[in-house]
Amino acid sequence: MSVSIYYTARRIRPLTCGEQAAIDEAISRHPLSGLLAEHGFAEGQRDGEAFGVYPADNPTEPNVVFEGSTKLTLCDEEAFRVSIRYWCRLLTEIRRMIPDTDWRVRVDDADIVWCEATQAFDPSVGVIR
Repeated sequence: MSVSIYYTARRIRPLTCGEQAAIDEAISRHPLSGLLAEHGFAEGQRDGEAFGVYPADNPTEPNVVFEGSTKLTLCDEEAFRVSIRYWCRLLTEIRRMIPDTDWRVRVDDADIVWCEATQAFDPSVGVIR
C-alpha cells in the first residue's frame, strides 16, 4: 500500500523561464535524503519518494502549469507526518513563486488547505491531527 501527496497549480499563462528556474532550484534544495537525514530516520525507513513533478509539456488538464505527486514515507506514523510537513514546506515555497495560480494539494482524497494567516499549506487541518 502507498499513500501519496498530489499537487496541481493552474493559471491561464504558462510558467516563465524565471519561475521554472526558481522552482527547479527550490526542489533541488529539498531532496528526500534531506528529509530523512533531518529527522534521523533509520535506513529501513527510507520508503518514500523524492519530490515528483510531471512533465510540463503534457499537462493532465487545461491550464495546469505545475503538477506532480510524491509517495510518502509510511514506515511509522511519525515518519508519515514529518514527510507531509516537509513536502508542504516545499509546496508553500513554490506557491509563493508563481502568483495568480489556483492550487489543489491533497493526500490521497484529503485536501491540504492553504492557510491565509500563515500563507502556507497547513496539513494539520484535515490530514494531520
